[in-house]
Amino acid sequence: MNKDKKHIIFITSAVALLFLVLLIVWFLGHTKKAPTVVEGQGGVVISGEAAPDVTPGSLGQSDARGKTGTASPAGKEPLFKQLSTIPVAGTTFVIKDGKNYVRYVASENGHIYDVDPATGTTDEITNTTFAHGVTEALFLDHGESVIMRYAERNAADSDDVIKTSLGHLDGDHVRGAFLPDGITAVAVSPDGNGFVYLQPDETGGVLGIFHDLNTSSESLVFRHTFREWVPQMLEGGDILFTTKASADVSGFSYLYNMSSKAMVRLFREKNGLMVNASPDGQYALFTENIFGETYSSLYARAGIGGDEGLSNNTENLSIMTIPEKCAWTKGATAPYCGTFTPARGVVIPDSWYKGSASVQDRFSVIDPSTRVITLLADPEVAVKRDFDVTLPAIASDASYFSFVNKDDGFLWSLRVEIPKESATPLTNEEKRDSAGSE
Repeated sequence: MNKDKKHIIFITSAVALLFLVLLIVWFLGHTKKAPTVVEGQGGVVISGEAAPDVTPGSLGQSDARGKTGTASPAGKEPLFKQLSTIPVAGTTFVIKDGKNYVRYVASENGHIYDVDPATGTTDEITNTTFAHGVTEALFLDHGESVIMRYAERNAADSDDVIKTSLGHLDGDHVRGAFLPDGITAVAVSPDGNGFVYLQPDETGGVLGIFHDLNTSSESLVFRHTFREWVPQMLEGGDILFTTKASADVSGFSYLYNMSSKAMVRLFREKNGLMVNASPDGQYALFTENIFGETYSSLYARAGIGGDEGLSNNTENLSIMTIPEKCAWTKGATAPYCGTFTPARGVVIPDSWYKGSASVQDRFSVIDPSTRVITLLADPEVAVKRDFDVTLPAIASDASYFSFVNKDDGFLWSLRVEIPKESATPLTNEEKRDSAGSE
């Protein structure tokens, strides 16, 4: 009997010990870890708290290039923050309870999320699934409506057809309807109350259709025999039409008014021409290719004062950018941009568009009235990694700049801090020129 009791006690103890081990393993696996914070010279990055399905990454481990950061001082808000670990098709800033959030569309399924750029906390807003994924997403109406675009294989001839839908956020769903197939480009108005889309016609040209979101009405506003346009809607019923860019092809850009139908040429015969105008049309950033080199410049409708009292409408900038790496602030006061130095042999914009080459961006803001350029951050120095900026957006109060890293499609934010020394430092050559003129 004694022997039986010992046997029972041994079995009971073993079971209790096994249960305790399993409980500890379960607890460790389900305990939320504290955010990992790392900091490099001049800036920090944090893997902030988020919903379980979208957890921001951390640079505390080696990134794609094998570099790591160092610990951040407690309580210090990061300079850069990863806001998604899934590829993103489109973004905008929205304000909820007086606070900025980045609203974005997941490329893989079209679900919409809101993420706090200060904390990284993420909420899923809609769960309407797009089975083919989403290639491009454009928000309207303060983020309450969205245009989704994707390619779908046509069963009849096995060709891809571009599908475009217009939807409105309704609870946790996106409800709407499809626009015509084959739309080549879409541009949203600065106020978000309408958009223009380009649709090929039967003659080989293109039709421009304006959709008024307030009245749900459409009207033909543009017709042209040339089809390859990139549109940008401006205030006052103007549309900027720029030919699609290629480094060795002359580009043109025109300002078109929907009411008067007047089409005024802005730029002509510039190879690789790309343009991003301020919402009011008073300024425009543009990039061109000259003898294989890429140059960025600023256009001012009112003119820019030059030497000996002469006035020009354009001025070369000391930085290089692709205009679609830039986002203009509310009121068109300044563009915030990803800026870079292209590597030898990289053809801009062709190699960049094809994805065969990346660039390593720094972050700058340009004052268009003075042409003063302020460097906001160099991520190579700040967090020991590279970013290739696309889909940029700026908060209405310019406190955060969001962007998608083209290399992996993940969403990031930059906390904007204007340095005390706002002017771009002079180069040695500029210093010598300045000294010689005194």
